Amino acid sequence: MSHGTSSHGEGPCLTHITSVSTLLSNIEEIRRKTKWKSEADKLQYYRGQNKKCYNLNSSVMRHVNHDKNEGNMLRDLIARQPDEFSKFASALDHWMLAQHHGLCTRFLDISMNPLVGLYFACGDDTDKGDTPGPGVLYVFSTTRDRVKPYDSDSVSIVANFARLRKCEQKAILKNTEEYLSKQCAFVDQCRRIMTGTDGKHIKKKVKDYDDHMNSLRQENEAAGRYSVMGRLYTFVKQEKPYFEDLIDPRDLFRIFIVQPRLLFPRVRAQSGAFLVSAYHKTFDFESKECHERNIQYQPDNYDVPYNYYRLTVPACKKQSIRKELESLNISRETLFPELSESAKAIVKNYKTKNVSA
Repeated sequence: MSHGTSSHGEGPCLTHITSVSTLLSNIEEIRRKTKWKSEADKLQYYRGQNKKCYNLNSSVMRHVNHDKNEGNMLRDLIARQPDEFSKFASALDHWMLAQHHGLCTRFLDISMNPLVGLYFACGDDTDKGDTPGPGVLYVFSTTRDRVKPYDSDSVSIVANFARLRKCEQKAILKNTEEYLSKQCAFVDQCRRIMTGTDGKHIKKKVKDYDDHMNSLRQENEAAGRYSVMGRLYTFVKQEKPYFEDLIDPRDLFRIFIVQPRLLFPRVRAQSGAFLVSAYHKTFDFESKECHERNIQYQPDNYDVPYNYYRLTVPACKKQSIRKELESLNISRETLFPELSESAKAIVKNYKTKNVSA
């Protein structure tokens, strides 16, 4: 939950992390207070940010031109480095490779390792000339069944949705939003979606939606216009030929926790995972309506698959915590296990040593 409060309004206020031991105490308190139906399947993910003022939004959403040209940027990168991308078949893998090399994407990094999250919360901006400020560690509490694997159809849909032009994305969301509003699927202005429990009922709703979108598709084709939904179907079928042109409309308005393939050393070293959504531009909910929703949230009811807590790391404690983490082998070199980072670590190490020639 935001502001470090318990998700059910119980127990002590969780606020500051002053050492690794206080981090572990807070994690245990969060696990104890978070009351999922299945205690055995509890999971927690973490994201550290070295400035408290940052929002939980993905890199592509931080600049308007990047947001407008999301798919174009990926296409440009593939055009310039086709051999690198030819090794991977899925849109998700393409986005992971692009993000790994610095491209802005809608995928927000999180980690299963709390020490990794704490490391990034203790980042030092003094080398950039910035005044050190407090960091923040987000703790996302969820259950195992809410985490999507890398080959999930829902994840494929969102990953390929991100390849579309911005006008195409808006058209799909607009048509879907109008359809869901008529079906009374939205429960408030935050675009929450009630999740039904009747499998037959949901199956019928999905079929009705796809019939609706297919009718729009046929109207466009009859008028000589291409179908944006048809374009999305085509993208998904490129990686999943069995795909049957059936999309659960709620998937376009949900947030997903994605467990990717551990293709890259950095993702493995950081125990990486991601948050992603076709609709949501941010993954925290600070407005009154959303905050109240999050307090009452249960995983079977809404479109957001987690509760979250926000813990502060005081600026004055960052350096001492970084030293603790180094003693636990959590450093930039171990979290970014590329040759360049190892070289930087060696240069830094010898710079501080008094070694005779």
